Amino acid sequence: MLRYGTLLFPCWLIFAAFSCQTAERSRIDPALVPPLILTTAISDSLPPKAVSALGLHNVTGVKIKYITGQYAQYFEYEADRAAVLQMLALLPFSRYTEKADTVARRIGHAEFEKLRREIPSVELENSTSFWSADEAYDVYECLKFPLIHTVLISKDSNRIIHRIARMG
Repeated sequence: MLRYGTLLFPCWLIFAAFSCQTAERSRIDPALVPPLILTTAISDSLPPKAVSALGLHNVTGVKIKYITGQYAQYFEYEADRAAVLQMLALLPFSRYTEKADTVARRIGHAEFEKLRREIPSVELENSTSFWSADEAYDVYECLKFPLIHTVLISKDSNRIIHRIARMG
């Protein structure tokens, strides 16, 4: 009886070692996993002071979340152009970040088109109003690592289309 017990444990140990999945064998190709499409509130993404200043308490949008941890959120709301740009400038960022904007930078439509070409098709399909914007909008970008805010501001109304993306 003692012999079987002494042989059984080493056999079990060897079996257990070879049957465990290693990180290499269980790695999933992120391109094969579709992102989650969720509903989100802007109050989950901006500080309460910014939400109150712009009156955005009930604004909801869509969140596209990738397996890599990156995500993009899209919101549409009405707000004063100057107040939105001021809010972006005042958003907090980590003191240890190497690069952050203290003002929202206006970017050209050529740069906006370049950015659009880098966006996965599933994200484009779920954020059509943002990516189909034309010359009737001014485009601003503000880096607040690890987030990047891209804002489309209508030239003739208070319509704002806001993208908040987590960089990888």
